[in-house]
Amino acid sequence: DDCGCWAFFTFFSSDDERHDVTTSATTSTAHRQPPVDDSGTYCVTLPEDVQLSGKAHVKPSGGQQVALVLTSRSLEWMPFASSDADTHGCILLYDVLQVRVLPAGAVKKPASVNKSQPATYASVRTAMEVTLLPRSKPKDKTSKRVMRRQVLFFDRQEEATEWRDAIHSVMHGERIGVVPVPRRLLVVVNPVGGTKIAVPTFEKQVRPLLELAGISFQVILTTHQNHAMEIARDLALDKFDAIVTVSGDGLLHEMVNGLFSRPDWPEAAKLPVGIIPCGSGNGLAKSLEIRDIPSATLAAIKGHTRPLDVMACHQPGIGLRYAFLGIYWGLIADVDIESEKYRWAGAARFTAAFIGRVLSMRRYAGKITYLPANPHDEFDPHAVLTNPPSAASSANKTSDRRQSEADAAFSATATAAAPTAAHIGPPIKFLHADANGSAHPVHGEDWRVIEGEFVMVLGLNVSWIDQTTHIAPYAHHHDGFIDLMYITAPCSKLKLLTMFADIESGKHVDNELVKYVKCRAFTLEPNGRGIVDVDGEQVATANIAVECHGALLNVLCPPDLDRPHLKNFPVYHSQTGHLHQTVPALPAQASSSSSSSSSGPRA
Repeated sequence: DDCGCWAFFTFFSSDDERHDVTTSATTSTAHRQPPVDDSGTYCVTLPEDVQLSGKAHVKPSGGQQVALVLTSRSLEWMPFASSDADTHGCILLYDVLQVRVLPAGAVKKPASVNKSQPATYASVRTAMEVTLLPRSKPKDKTSKRVMRRQVLFFDRQEEATEWRDAIHSVMHGERIGVVPVPRRLLVVVNPVGGTKIAVPTFEKQVRPLLELAGISFQVILTTHQNHAMEIARDLALDKFDAIVTVSGDGLLHEMVNGLFSRPDWPEAAKLPVGIIPCGSGNGLAKSLEIRDIPSATLAAIKGHTRPLDVMACHQPGIGLRYAFLGIYWGLIADVDIESEKYRWAGAARFTAAFIGRVLSMRRYAGKITYLPANPHDEFDPHAVLTNPPSAASSANKTSDRRQSEADAAFSATATAAAPTAAHIGPPIKFLHADANGSAHPVHGEDWRVIEGEFVMVLGLNVSWIDQTTHIAPYAHHHDGFIDLMYITAPCSKLKLLTMFADIESGKHVDNELVKYVKCRAFTLEPNGRGIVDVDGEQVATANIAVECHGALLNVLCPPDLDRPHLKNFPVYHSQTGHLHQTVPALPAQASSSSSSSSSGPRA
């Protein structure tokens, strides 16, 4: 009844290397023996990683038997006779929420649970019902997930029970016979975040899925600013397998900073974090290819993770905070912060605010100093190749005074508790931290300095900053680099609006206005004007020094990120910093040929 969804699973499993069981040696383990039809003939082929094989029925009574095969990632059934091609099907274990055994009797007809209540019919066989959450258009990974049911039938209840237990074990990464321990999640919900839909979204869409999957979870509703930071700081790490936030990026920002403010931060950093996107921007979810609430919830249920880089941000008198989206100064920061009062409009607030700010464009005087990922890349001809000046240089005295004044003004109006100035967290490599919480570039590296007037400066960790702004198409969430982008003044308003028209596709980086470079660390010295924004949170308009820490966190996300991206965006090798024009897996060591043929982006 759900034949439309099996095409994807068949395609997905077709890459498995298979062997003909009639000619190849088979394992001596009884449950891995290939199934035989009623004549005793081996008529099917099996995947190499078969965990369990046997026979089942696709109808409650009558009909031909099918060969049933469980692998480490799928449950597949296939006909013994080639004429029964319609009885072939495959379920991806990642999509499975629940497997249960129904005794012979009234069984619901397999159908989408989102439709009207399906009819029931009498079954003389024991049924095994699989509830899953596949994509509505299996070959299109941008399609939404919808709940479906598939029922297989067995002649004996013991067989159905054995298959149910085996699927439970294998889908949780255990050996057959090992009973998996239910996952334990801490779910933190912000009732007033973003468009204020977090609570109804959790109750209507997230909670039912967690309960169906048998997840053990505790829910905490935040009551004040930085509540999530306090929760993470005091959390008993051994009580949960992951933390999931239901809100926008701001709540996860608080949670991450709480984890890294702990004395036992190395252990806290091992605890996976996830996000159910209910904010107005949802940049991290978009960058992780989480396109809907069911996909995000399924990632939390399955516990599939990928590494996430984190940027350490140092400010004098303010201290250290961590970011996973980006640091903004100038136009984008103004748009983000000044449109806060229009959160109810969702992502549309950013578009309207951007156009308004361009029409009344500002210029921001300052200086950026950055350490390129690869010192041999091309760079902006206005950049100066130099070792950084001394932090105590008299040339910076005026700037330091303005920074202090800006810090004092910000501290007087800020309601959020500032992170501690004490350095707790991973050691910094390219910056030197001072006692007052500031940091400066270390000597001996090929730092580059650009000073003048800017329209905007962005230091980015992920490719999207909201659902429609593909701001850094070359960025990857764990390449170990910061994507530094800036536009200098003077700048044509028409050209800036033209650039904005291409920002959703990522083609804006080809615009002549945009300077783009991969770097390991950078410092920004605003000349007392403009908003400085860290992950959507306003901080002091003061010097800020930023360094990337590669793969510092584990973030819950769909397995789609395990597959190579099809877009031909250049990416950097995480060890050498060399630019590669193709995205598939990179070699451990960059070859000399690739090094010589690579060219860096415009910087």
